[in-house]
Amino acid sequence: PPRIAARVRFSSRTVLRFIDRYEAEGITGLWSKTSPGRPPRVTTAYLGQVEVVVEQWPRDLGMPFSNWTTQNLAEYMAEQTGIVIGARQMENYLKRYGWRLRRPVHSVTHKQDPAQFAEKKTNGDLVSPGPA
Repeated sequence: PPRIAARVRFSSRTVLRFIDRYEAEGITGLWSKTSPGRPPRVTTAYLGQVEVVVEQWPRDLGMPFSNWTTQNLAEYMAEQTGIVIGARQMENYLKRYGWRLRRPVHSVTHKQDPAQFAEKKTNGDLVSPGPA
């Protein structure tokens, strides 16, 4: 066990515990056991509801903003479910399940007429930013 412990960078005591578990339970004894502690607050039902909510526009749900942030989403879900988590934890859940909140990309949806652009440029209506 001391040589194994040095190789795998665990204590000799940990190696002995795993050897004992292997001898008692076989290969399944080496799998991680559930650790004691408080069960997670976030349930599969909660995550299912998050999936439904992120697919909707916040304004359609009566919110005073147009795009979800992890903070806004966490606060909205706390109001709806009573399960309070932080923005960072919400971000971690979103990443874990392949969801991403991205900033909106603003673009012009119509093409500008080149003749109109040239006219504005010659008339001085078009202002270009100068050095700051």
